[in-house]
Amino acid sequence: MIFTSEKRLLERILEVLERIDRKLPDRFTICVTQENSTMAIGALVSPGTAVLLLALLDNGAPYVPPAGSSYAFAPSLTADDTNVSIVADPTTPEEFDVTIPAGDTNTSVTFTATATAPDGTTATGTLTIPLAPEPQQFTISITQTA
Repeated sequence: MIFTSEKRLLERILEVLERIDRKLPDRFTICVTQENSTMAIGALVSPGTAVLLLALLDNGAPYVPPAGSSYAFAPSLTADDTNVSIVADPTTPEEFDVTIPAGDTNTSVTFTATATAPDGTTATGTLTIPLAPEPQQFTISITQTA
């Protein structure tokens, strides 16, 4: 049998633990990185393409499911620029092909990744990449004059 004073003490302890939990960083996050893309230094070219890779992190380190786990990382990716096309790679669930169309007037695009973490929470990650105009292509014309 729990006495009233013990119950109040347990409720107070629970309140303190909940406040501590709210201040702790999320255990699971998603890292969004860019690879193999047509890009200016630190920017995506408009028009252009990129491949974004997502990785689930467990307290900052890549998550490796324990043996026998049925967990499967199944992230989604969105962009704040509605002109940007995002297509999930059908064979690699953590890879997304991104296309920036010609004429996109935004100066940057923010990608947001979400997935259900192994503990049932929602893990998120973001990456903001500047958009740059297509680089000017210089050529040399050679003509015969005599």
